Amino acid sequence: MPKEVGGKIFYTREEAEAAGMKLPTPEEFARNQAILDQFDADIRAAKPAPQGTAPAGFGGRFSDDLEGTEWEGWTVKGGQWFDQNGNPVDEGEQGR
Repeated sequence: MPKEVGGKIFYTREEAEAAGMKLPTPEEFARNQAILDQFDADIRAAKPAPQGTAPAGFGGRFSDDLEGTEWEGWTVKGGQWFDQNGNPVDEGEQGR
């Protein structure tokens, strides 16, 4: 059964095929993975941006993956999650 997480719906490959969704061919997947690998290499090779600035193409609504989800305002410090009110959250609540 599809699972909703952070306002997004995730399907297994089998569920997507059964629903008639178009899936990438192995060649398309390999080509896209190569593009992502090159992007990762470029990001790792880039120098840090000056303090208080974001590099071109980053920032705005793309700077916070939790924005607009049920976890908006949550933070993590030292491996411990805190809700939008600053209260510590245990592992069971993280998967709500």
